[in-house]
Amino acid sequence: MATDGDTAEKEFLRELPDLTLVQDLLPGKLGYQVCSDLKETVAGAQSPILLMARVRNGGRYKVAASRCDDWIETPVDEKSLREKVLKFLPGINPSAA
Repeated sequence: MATDGDTAEKEFLRELPDLTLVQDLLPGKLGYQVCSDLKETVAGAQSPILLMARVRNGGRYKVAASRCDDWIETPVDEKSLREKVLKFLPGINPSAA
């Protein structure tokens, strides 16, 4: 878990997670840019990244430009988040998601 964009990128490259959740509004570097930067790496190109973002006022353009694999509208509701996680990690127990 990271509290800012730069740390998020370092942690991703250190941990190489099966799925990454990125908040759009992060200190230092916005989540949109974090997604885009991660997708430029070999590991990021192979790993799903889910962006949690508000899509008003041009937000859909920012989401598309981020190159994330999918996105979820904030505020995030539990059911939608569970569905997205299971989409990318279908082998996990749905009650654990």
